[in-house]
Amino acid sequence: MAYQSFPAGSSPLELRAGPLRVMLDGIDLRYVSYGEIELVRRLQAAVRDTDWGTVPAQVDRLELEREDERFRLRFEARHRGGPLRFAWRGTVEGSDSGRISYELDGSAESDFSHNRIGLCALLPPESWAGRLLEVDGRRAELPRLVAPQALVDGVEEPVLGPFQELRLELANPGSLRLRFSGDRFEIEDQRNWSDASFKAYSTPLALGYPHRVAAGGRIRQRIELSLGGPPRRAVTPGAARRPLPPGADDGAVTLTVGPALTSAPPALGTRVVSGPWPAGAAERLRAAGLAHLRIDLAADDPEAGERLRAALASATAIEADLELALHVREAEAAPLRDLFATLPAGVVARILVFAADAAELEPTETTPSALVGLVRRLARGAGIVAPVGGGSSLGFVALNRTRPSPGSLETLAFPVCPTVHAADERSIVETLSAQPTMLETARTFAPGAPIAVTPITLAAPDEPPDRRQATQFAAAWAVGCAIALATAGAASATLFEATGPGGLVDAEGAAAPTHAALAALAGWTEGTVRPLHADRRFTASGLLLRSTARPRLLIANLTAGPLALRLDGLDPAEREAVGGRLELEPYAVFEAELPAGA
Repeated sequence: MAYQSFPAGSSPLELRAGPLRVMLDGIDLRYVSYGEIELVRRLQAAVRDTDWGTVPAQVDRLELEREDERFRLRFEARHRGGPLRFAWRGTVEGSDSGRISYELDGSAESDFSHNRIGLCALLPPESWAGRLLEVDGRRAELPRLVAPQALVDGVEEPVLGPFQELRLELANPGSLRLRFSGDRFEIEDQRNWSDASFKAYSTPLALGYPHRVAAGGRIRQRIELSLGGPPRRAVTPGAARRPLPPGADDGAVTLTVGPALTSAPPALGTRVVSGPWPAGAAERLRAAGLAHLRIDLAADDPEAGERLRAALASATAIEADLELALHVREAEAAPLRDLFATLPAGVVARILVFAADAAELEPTETTPSALVGLVRRLARGAGIVAPVGGGSSLGFVALNRTRPSPGSLETLAFPVCPTVHAADERSIVETLSAQPTMLETARTFAPGAPIAVTPITLAAPDEPPDRRQATQFAAAWAVGCAIALATAGAASATLFEATGPGGLVDAEGAAAPTHAALAALAGWTEGTVRPLHADRRFTASGLLLRSTARPRLLIANLTAGPLALRLDGLDPAEREAVGGRLELEPYAVFEAELPAGA
């Protein structure tokens, strides 16, 4: 084999293991694929502290040997966070017979506690959900919709497990077998947090956590992937298409115009989290064509009235309605009456009600129906006819576990944060493919209720904003997010913040790239929207808007590298206006005005 030594931060490499292709991204394997079928989304090691925080690896002595159809990677990794000190050697091998293994062999360098240390296999739902599995020899199936993270006697239940072997039946290449050693493994549905995967992880949750390890304590695990059985036909219907590794080939990605949406795309807005806006912010935000501003208020906050009046003035200045998120305790009728008395008729898009003491794994993690009823009665008494709903302010995982009472909500709401488990940009982009299934699942336990996805933030809503929200990456992701939610039938979406470090407008009043992205989507509820479908996953997202007012084409490059694009399905006038092949810079958002009436 050819020998190669390179830093852990190098650009991803495409490797071969016989008929399998895989992307090496640092010390992780991504997108293990057979032909065009993606089989495993990621193989990685995870070290989680007692707060479930990820302790990152410092990687040394990373060496790669490879030939055309086999490879071997060896490295040393150390994790250091607080009292946690853990070091391990990694060996990753791919053989020309179509076998891939990932091994972790490590030991504790101190006495510490942790919630999890071990290997994980992330499985693409497109290839695994609803398909026949063998789990340690017994038949099983992973759900098509998002499975709730249920509790039994106070213990979080896995979707499957514990086990040490999975076999996935495929039309082609016959079957895929994953063997797990060094611990018992089980599976959770990570779509509850918008991750686009089922996660097979070690150490069953039923054993409890945290776990105590003494200095010198050894942890050794191995995951082995292999193909078996003859293919029965040429294509596996519905399986995930192989993502395109950067630089894997010189061909352009093809974007095909799809069918028109059958429902209106979501009304887009942002939220107010900071103090007074900088000079020029109102003018810039008005130009973005936002439909609403979200303001969060605690009903018993003595400054709630003043904050509401300020938010109302801001919404009026940018010609938007209010999305009023109320955090309420029982028996708070008096302060709510005072708040509603300050609101003119017709300025509220929706009222969202959440328990002021909302906590995960508690009944309050989803809005109690009694609170919704209280707020609805008071709002109607004040002449406010906006829909009153709720859901979860904590995340879809809470909403899916503690589902609302049927018919209690006029609007169903939940937030999205794509960085709960992985914060790298590639993983954030992957979450876009999970969002439609989240909405489809939510619709089953709130039939007919409009769905408001709010707020959407790169960091948790109650944490300081992720600085990437002010970058071109966030702009491209926001376009992809809006289109994903539009295809899923969301009624509204609230993205990022109006002003501040993670805002559409920064502290000096300058517009961030996300401002331009949302402005490009303005008015899209007034025409026919046709999403564009890429022939390589996680590469690009776009739409064709045919309207009499402002027809246009909008495309976001979702990759960290230049991207060549071909467009299929435009009519002759549209094709002439756009031109031929497009070349987009990393995370660029391309917008082209089209001929009126095209």
